[in-house]
Amino acid sequence: MVQANPQSNLYPRQLPVAGLDSKWLETRTALIGGLLTALRDSEAEQADFHDLCGLKRPPQLTRLMILDESLRAHTGGIRIYRHR
Repeated sequence: MVQANPQSNLYPRQLPVAGLDSKWLETRTALIGGLLTALRDSEAEQADFHDLCGLKRPPQLTRLMILDESLRAHTGGIRIYRHR
């Protein structure tokens, strides 16, 4: 998929590969990047994994939990996630 469409601009979780999940992919980025570099006969060994694969980077999240009970009551007691 990545070799056939190197500029898909998809998030890694959107790749149509059965059994592929983000945790599996995260632990194998060096291996996959090395294979793509070899397949493309490229000198781009230092290329960023997402750039090399043409994938979007997942958004960075900041986790926020309000510890003060009186303030938390105003938010419904939920945790708030914000994109950086």
